[in-house]
Amino acid sequence: MLESGMDGVAATRAALGLAMAGSFLLVAGTSACALPADDAARIEALAGLSEDIDTDTAALDLLSGQDTAVDQSAIVALAGDEYGVESAWASLGGIVSNLVVVRNKDGRLEAFAQGTDNALWHIWQTTPNGGWSNWESLGGVLTSDPVIGQSPGGRLEVFVRGTDGALWHESQTAPNGGWSDWASLGGGIVDNPAVGRNRDGQLVVFVRATDQALWYIGQKSNGWNDWVSLGGSVQDPTVINNADGRLEVFVRRSNNTLWHIWQKQPNQNDWSSWASLGGAFSQPPVVARNKDGRLEAFVRGTDDALWHIWQSAAGSW
Repeated sequence: MLESGMDGVAATRAALGLAMAGSFLLVAGTSACALPADDAARIEALAGLSEDIDTDTAALDLLSGQDTAVDQSAIVALAGDEYGVESAWASLGGIVSNLVVVRNKDGRLEAFAQGTDNALWHIWQTTPNGGWSNWESLGGVLTSDPVIGQSPGGRLEVFVRGTDGALWHESQTAPNGGWSDWASLGGGIVDNPAVGRNRDGQLVVFVRATDQALWYIGQKSNGWNDWVSLGGSVQDPTVINNADGRLEVFVRRSNNTLWHIWQKQPNQNDWSSWASLGGAFSQPPVVARNKDGRLEAFVRGTDDALWHIWQSAAGSW
């Protein structure tokens, strides 16, 4: 604890726990954070303005944080808003693979991963922007990467391939809440599923089935519809919404070209025919939506360079 009657300059420097050395700010209880010389000089100057810094005990405690760990946000505030001090890496533990991170309806982040026992494990923020829980198992035996969607109302829902080759899922019983048991949606799938969301909020899951075609299953108000085939011979499906909410699915064909298929109307089970976007690549495509709503697809080419192709207007490539 710092004495409130200390000299303003000395108290401020002690509260910050800093020693200026060239262009470095050394923070008590943390690793050294490099600052440009100009910013270091600014903090040194600010530390000398005792009339602008409250040396009240509570204020000094705020600056110094708990024990000797300095609140870096206080340092950023003193340094000015044009310089940000990055946090240090911190372990959340576990031994995991196939990591996915999503946001709950209330804004808390939640991470899902496959454990060494092949079960699904998760860990979550206890408050938005806050600290983290311990790891907890959701059970199951995964034979694919987990994929996660958010159902109408905000419940998170996880989809994986089970040991029987079927699609399995479990969901939050309420937004931000606990979890249901695992349930099978059937089907016979080969690798990782992909999940999209119709404009009305209902989830749609796409898979490469054992016949190598693209199949999907969609939510309805009281459960799930039957499986539907979209044909083709596909690998690595990925799905995204167009600007108007229509789903569009991109896949890699056996000849390593990019193909796509799309809903003709939002929320409908009426789909276009397959169309080729050409190219030559060997890894799953990545598709994103520009600010103006146009889709853009990225692939690693056979020359190992990054290639892309984009919509020139909504719906056309």
